Amino acid sequence: MDRGIYPIVAAAIGQERHLDLLTSNLANIQTTGYRREKALFKTVLAQSVAGSAVPKAASDKLFPRLDRTYTDWKEGVVGPTGNPLDMALNGEGFFVVQTPHGEEYTRSGSFVLNENRELSTRDGTQVMGQNGPLRIPVGKMTVNDKGEILVNDTVAGTVKVVKFPEMALAVRVGERFVTSQDVSPAPDTKVVGESLEGSNVNPVEEFARLIEITRHYESIQKVVQAMDDLERQAASEIGRPV
Repeated sequence: MDRGIYPIVAAAIGQERHLDLLTSNLANIQTTGYRREKALFKTVLAQSVAGSAVPKAASDKLFPRLDRTYTDWKEGVVGPTGNPLDMALNGEGFFVVQTPHGEEYTRSGSFVLNENRELSTRDGTQVMGQNGPLRIPVGKMTVNDKGEILVNDTVAGTVKVVKFPEMALAVRVGERFVTSQDVSPAPDTKVVGESLEGSNVNPVEEFARLIEITRHYESIQKVVQAMDDLERQAASEIGRPV
């Protein structure tokens, strides 16, 4: 087998993973507060011996691969909903929710009230205030830009909003994030009541990239097929008498 096929197959595998990433982004176009994932590729030299740390010469085979993915932290567009339980953030902060695994962080402010009239996410996770879970009394509710929840003009609690020291160290868990860093208050982040932040996925850009990668992948398939045809032809010629 021609060893030249290995870098081509490596490129195909990388493009498959990139397609999966773009597909996931496109599936979350309508997900509140979603942050899109982007791909970072790198090229590595083939090793001279399997398991060896000594690379071949620069003229030898180069293997492209998907090195890692990273989160695009650009903010999405904030739009009004008219729902007093909906909140959005203007700035780098995150809402804090309490899960069985500890605190997690989200940009999605699509909240509801549970059976105890506590503010929670739609999957039932408690939204944290400055002094613990937020219990909302019966009455007319509004939220100011400091995150204070007012019911009949009386403060019932303040939504906890935090920021990460290093955004790149945050890890995605489903639609939320976790971090091993010590988070801190985010006083410059404003809470926008009766509003939600949309996904930061640009559908035009993602679809254009999807088409580009799909065409690239199809080209790789054609090259692999052509190399396979040449090998079969060469094998048949070798066995033919002169």
